[in-house]
Amino acid sequence: MDIKDLVLQTIDELSQPSEDSYTHQSVTIHSTSAIDTQNMQSIQGMPSVQNIRAPFAQAQSEALREECEFLEMLQERLLVLFEGLKAEHNKELQTKLNLTINFLEYELSVITERLSDIKR
Repeated sequence: MDIKDLVLQTIDELSQPSEDSYTHQSVTIHSTSAIDTQNMQSIQGMPSVQNIRAPFAQAQSEALREECEFLEMLQERLLVLFEGLKAEHNKELQTKLNLTINFLEYELSVITERLSDIKR
């Protein structure tokens, strides 16, 4: 009977959780909740997606506005060139051609400079 009692006692001990396992589970739960609390605090301290997008949207709208201004000025200059070419007081073809070439060289340099600014 001693062996039978010993086996039954061992089975009972194995089937019943010990206090050590409760302590271990409790420590695990408390440490997990502490980590979760730290994670929540760090997440709350991070800027939201909207706060990150706002400066990007402002920079993008600023770049778009500057590009529109540049194109409007280019349009005005081209209109002035065409008016100058149509002018009655300047009938010499060579003068009109020189005026056009100089203007186009200037505009080409402005566009090249603008492209290099955009690429930076």
